[in-house]
Amino acid sequence: MGFEVIEHLTDAAALLDEAARLLAAGGVFVVSTPDREEYNQILPEPNPYHFSELDRAELIAVLEKRFTFRLFGQRSLVASEIW
Repeated sequence: MGFEVIEHLTDAAALLDEAARLLAAGGVFVVSTPDREEYNQILPEPNPYHFSELDRAELIAVLEKRFTFRLFGQRSLVASEIW
């Protein structure tokens, strides 16, 4: 799993390459990263700890080179919700 990790790496492609190499046939690699376009709209300035921010199209491009994948979205909420 790689939740909110790849944007912190100077070489995110290397992590994805290694994950693809190590993933067993039929295995699942779960990764998430903030969408650069949406994430930066809510910040007063860029996050200094993010080196590899991607927008949706860029994320799809790097994933389709290595994986068969399904893309989901996620949102941060100000409140707590149970459903």
